[in-house]
Amino acid sequence: MNIDMGQFLESFFEEASEHLESMEAALLQLESTPDDGELLNTIFRAAHSIKGASSTFGVHAVGEFTHILESLLDRMREGELQVTAESTELLLKSVDVLEGLLSAARDGTPEPENVQEVAASLQKLNGQEVSEQPGDAAADAESGQNAGAGCYEIEFKPSENFFHFGLDPLLLVRELAEQGTVLDLNVDTSALPPLAQIEPESSYLGWTLTLQTESSVEDLQNVFMFVDDDTVVEINAAETPSENEHEAEPETPASNETDSQDQTQSSSAKAPKKAPAAAGHRESVRVNGERLDDMINQIGELVIGISMVEQEWKSVHSGTESAAIAQLSKIVRDLQEQSLSLRMVPVAATFQKMARIVRDLCGKLGKQIQFEVSGEETELDKTVVDQIGDPLIHMIRNSVDHGIESPEDRVAAGKPATGHVQVRAYHQGGNIYIELKDDGKGMNLEAIRNKAVERGIVHADDKLTNQEICDLVFHAGLSTADKVTDVSGRGVGMDVVRRNIEDLKGSVTLVSEPGVGTTVTVRLPLTLAILDGLIVRLGEEVYVVPLLSVVESFRPRAGEVKRLANNMEVVQVRGEVVPIMRLHRILNIENCETDPSKGLLVIVEDHDSKFALLVDDLIGQQQAVIKNLESNFRKVAGIAGATILGDGRVALIVDIVGLKHLEPAPPREGIAVA
Repeated sequence: MNIDMGQFLESFFEEASEHLESMEAALLQLESTPDDGELLNTIFRAAHSIKGASSTFGVHAVGEFTHILESLLDRMREGELQVTAESTELLLKSVDVLEGLLSAARDGTPEPENVQEVAASLQKLNGQEVSEQPGDAAADAESGQNAGAGCYEIEFKPSENFFHFGLDPLLLVRELAEQGTVLDLNVDTSALPPLAQIEPESSYLGWTLTLQTESSVEDLQNVFMFVDDDTVVEINAAETPSENEHEAEPETPASNETDSQDQTQSSSAKAPKKAPAAAGHRESVRVNGERLDDMINQIGELVIGISMVEQEWKSVHSGTESAAIAQLSKIVRDLQEQSLSLRMVPVAATFQKMARIVRDLCGKLGKQIQFEVSGEETELDKTVVDQIGDPLIHMIRNSVDHGIESPEDRVAAGKPATGHVQVRAYHQGGNIYIELKDDGKGMNLEAIRNKAVERGIVHADDKLTNQEICDLVFHAGLSTADKVTDVSGRGVGMDVVRRNIEDLKGSVTLVSEPGVGTTVTVRLPLTLAILDGLIVRLGEEVYVVPLLSVVESFRPRAGEVKRLANNMEVVQVRGEVVPIMRLHRILNIENCETDPSKGLLVIVEDHDSKFALLVDDLIGQQQAVIKNLESNFRKVAGIAGATILGDGRVALIVDIVGLKHLEPAPPREGIAVA
């Protein structure tokens, strides 16, 4: 039976990436607790899983390199080699090499240039001769010329329910074949029933193979690590045939049996079995991301359809409600919430990458930094997590390079020699906040202002607050670094960071105090697929304002709206002056209410700033399924997307962050002047 393994390759790459993340996280912990045997076991199991799967799927470069790595890890966990800072550094380099090899096999990118160098270092640390490079051992095994190879007879008889555990016996047989040279292979069909009695989901065959290999009995046992308890696996030492005997003709099963009986000493080992799943065991299923998105979109359409049915029922039955429709609506909304939760993933993987970067930069820059993470279990839409990684990594680089001083400078400033960088994630007001804080030297506000004046971003006579000066770092090309390094200092990045975060409908703020430190706060929506919206009317059009941004709405009395000297309209709300933005003028909507005392002001906020939107009326509140305009039209400034209302009308969703950057023309309508 021929099996197309290509269809499983994508799952292999995903699982291998997860194993690499697990290895890297455990290695970072191992630095501080080198005697933790469980961490070593975790690293070894991840490497072993990658090796076995890569051999099965024909990704030989990964399998060969991991074999060298696994040999070293095995001696470490047995206590034969001590864990040191140098060995941990080498193991982390090995993780990088494996990541590069997987990327090369998956995407066709070039293999890492230091593969041979790192492999040789692993062999040297393990006390092996550095004569063999990855690939040589496999080539020798295939030719059957390994001088130190042993010979084993392996009996493998899967249980009748073997397939029920999601296992494939042929994959295990092939993994055994990758361990060396198969001298003889026999299939046991004695348990095979007549064709009419065969159950497609039952296993009836068994295999007996003679294998010449350099692998130990334990390595061969590990191939069967996850088989069930009823499966029979026996591994016995067999006599190594001479080269002439092997070339003349393969031995028959009878001669194998005789040879085995003539052995003066044989070892028989039962393979370790997988323990039965506990009662609380949770199973997971990998789902194609596109299929999941399609399902969520269809459920969104179902929500819209229910809203339309509700609207039509009320119009036909004079506003009365149907209990059946209300119950159906509740079920659909629960289904929608559950489907959206399927896209939620923790930010732990992103935080782990930041920990690795801090560690590597500390060694490179000669700095001492204590890195703390909290809230790594906080979940976020996978799309958001995938896109937020690069901005966060850029900010952590800036914090380590520019923020934290050298140990000597910190001691001279009366600080501890070790700097402190903290990253935490938390929920607040329906959003996710990621906060990056350091206790470094802070930003040189005067230097930033001078650089901004030099580049014409601000005028020399402008009076700027400290916060306004901090915000200048988000302008393109603005950098106060004394020199350009390969870490940072080119002034390229923070403007891209803000743009990328705002593309995710989020925002970023920066607060810095000279000599004390800097705090960067990123606000992100929980999901990009749905939002609770406040429906407002402008003339004959309706728009949706994200409810999470709405503070309150009210109708000002005549004379409460003032105009400042720069023609900005403001209104005072409980002692706070709030600027007014005439939404109809920005969106170019005609026949709208221009007198604030006859319309409504909707106060919205974006993190630490507020402004008031002038609208004609409020229609109500509704969950809005977000439809991307860019897929079928183009990006529109001030508009986050579109949705379909219960009555079938299309409503545009207002982008609060985008509105802040739009400059409307000064008002022409007659209103009170301060």
